Amino acid sequence: MSVVVSGLKTFKANLLGKEYKLKINNKVWVNVQSIYGMSQKDFQEEGYENNILQSIKFIMCVLEANGIDEITEEMLINEADSVDVELFMLSYNKMVNEKASEALDHFNKEKEEEGK
Repeated sequence: MSVVVSGLKTFKANLLGKEYKLKINNKVWVNVQSIYGMSQKDFQEEGYENNILQSIKFIMCVLEANGIDEITEEMLINEADSVDVELFMLSYNKMVNEKASEALDHFNKEKEEEGK
């Protein structure tokens, strides 16, 4: 298995009564552009105006990036509550922050070793 694929972080999230194990990958942001026609910056700025709707769109991009097509945007809008949406986003962001922290720790360790 490639380092890129095996190095992807995963997180678990419950949606509509089912648990999913999802990978965090860059295809999410490609999907934001292709599905919603928005840059990452525009997408995030619009999220300030309507966080739940934007989070649902983001969830759909994550699901599509992971090849999950059994949940539709309409299903999330009609069947998920705001707590479900927020818990998904918290799970996603927790893993992204952990991955960023690991990368920063690695970078700092390399810099320390260079200085010795």
